[in-house]
Order: sequence, then structure tokens, then C-alpha cells
Amino acid sequence: MFLRKVISFSGLDGAGKTTVIDALKEKFENEGKTVKIFTMYDDLSFYAFLRLFRDGIRGLFGREVELSKRMEINPNFEPHSKSLVYKIIRSRALKSMILIIDTLIIYIFLLVKTGRSDIVLLDRTSYDYIVDVLPKQY
Repeated sequence: MFLRKVISFSGLDGAGKTTVIDALKEKFENEGKTVKIFTMYDDLSFYAFLRLFRDGIRGLFGREVELSKRMEINPNFEPHSKSLVYKIIRSRALKSMILIIDTLIIYIFLLVKTGRSDIVLLDRTSYDYIVDVLPKQY
């Protein structure tokens, strides 16, 4: 029931995390090991589950999200950054509370989704949010 190996990567966007993760995956698989890759923003965090829920609701009503040219060019562009709901969901206070929840979610997710012999490579983890919730220095 316990994971054998979990290797986590953190760093700036474009630093090469995905390149290293892909190379490690290939190396481990060539050695006959089972490897699973999860990303914080797509698979593990509270916000990933929130997006999954939102997209499921939109799918029920036949509404799909279309990426604008600005989003395709700049992946950090947020089209809803001026909305009140967006500001609340992305607020420092809520992120501070979610940091604790994310740690628990990651633990449970990994126990449920991975087997005993798996090697798990994590592209970022909840401690990447710590930077978002630290007090700002002026």
C-alpha cells in the first residue's frame, strides 16, 4: 500500500522540468519499471479538481472553452482575471487554506492511483504554492 519512489520536480517555467521527467521516465521504463507522471496543475491540486468539475458542468450544457490567440501565445494569460469569482479563488487567504488540503489530496491521490511497484514523477507539488502565499516584501 506504500509508494516505493516519488520524485518531485520544482522550478521556474521553462527550466527543463518536463525534459528531465521525460528522460527519467524513459530510463526507468528501459529498466523494466512502471512509471507514472502527474502534474500539480493538471492532476493533483484542488484547482485541478475544480477545473475538472467546471469543465464537466460546461460539457453538460454543451459549452466548450475555446482558447484565444492570446492564450495560445502566452500560457500565463488569464482571461477571467478581472472577475470577482476569479479573484476570490486565487486570493492569498484561500490559497493558504488550500495548501493544506492539496497536501492531503496529493497523498490520497497517490495512494489510490499508484501501485506498490510504481515510480511516480511529480511535475511540481503543493509546495510550489508556498511562494504564492508568503507575505509580500515591499
